[in-house]
Amino acid sequence: MTVREARQMPIESALVRVWRGDAPVGAGFLAGPTHLLTAAHVVADALGRPSGVPSLTGEVEVDFPLLAPGRRHRAEVIAWQPVGADDSGDVAGLRLLDPPPEQARPLSFARHRALSDAQLVMVGFPPKLELGSWVYGRTGGSVATGWVEILSDDRRPSTLDRGFSGSPVWDTEVDAVVGMVVRKVTGAPPRIGYLVPTDRILPVWPELARSAESDNPFRGLRAFGEQDADLFFGRTEQARRLAEQATSVRVLCLVGPSGVGKSSLLHAGVLPRLRDRPRLGVAVLRPGDADTPLLALALALDRLTDADPSPASRL
Repeated sequence: MTVREARQMPIESALVRVWRGDAPVGAGFLAGPTHLLTAAHVVADALGRPSGVPSLTGEVEVDFPLLAPGRRHRAEVIAWQPVGADDSGDVAGLRLLDPPPEQARPLSFARHRALSDAQLVMVGFPPKLELGSWVYGRTGGSVATGWVEILSDDRRPSTLDRGFSGSPVWDTEVDAVVGMVVRKVTGAPPRIGYLVPTDRILPVWPELARSAESDNPFRGLRAFGEQDADLFFGRTEQARRLAEQATSVRVLCLVGPSGVGKSSLLHAGVLPRLRDRPRLGVAVLRPGDADTPLLALALALDRLTDADPSPASRL
């Protein structure tokens, strides 16, 4: 990811802080034109109510700190799934009562990918660092609550402490939200946090689910992924030629200036064609996702040759 791309990360146009008086109590994000998502316990904290109440109504104040810091917007509680006795849940949906900033844009959703090596990005507002802190990690395994572990990046060790709850979990490989940070489980190691995946978030708010799951062929500045192959048009012949070459030469490089569509051509055009071929295995990796390119390749080949998610079983 280049410096230019980092400055334009979509999280910036959707991230909100949830306030209680003069202090932020957590994060959230714009998920639709006036739809906000955050953690239920963040909303309960903002309203001064217990987090486990079966239903909750009221208004909270939010701002868009990376667009218009300090400009408060009112939002009412519309959807509610508190933390249950089994530690599951922790999702709240809010509807903005005031117009968001002009530059605000909802984030797109993608299904969480188990044990992916893609970089995850989150932004939170921990105590004494209320201006915001960026955290990087990768996804771990699922736990009994239906939540998924977030493992802190070894090169940027950090903890998802109070103030990160409600943050969108942005997957840099698919350019979409794959979950939301929820509360930390008692006894969890310092560098392990948790997300609730998108397929458990959206059912909490059916109105948002209908909007988020409707097919939109327009990707804006986001690259097309393999899941968008049916929507990717105009480069059929180029994708066919590249897929043919990929099986006949030892190394094939796809090179071009930033923004010309290399990622879309590869992921939505070439890779689906390669996966359709019998007796051909396809492994996708980013050399920068691991300590060395060879380690990244080893991890990709390991998942390709043995789909069992348990490291002990693979060994």
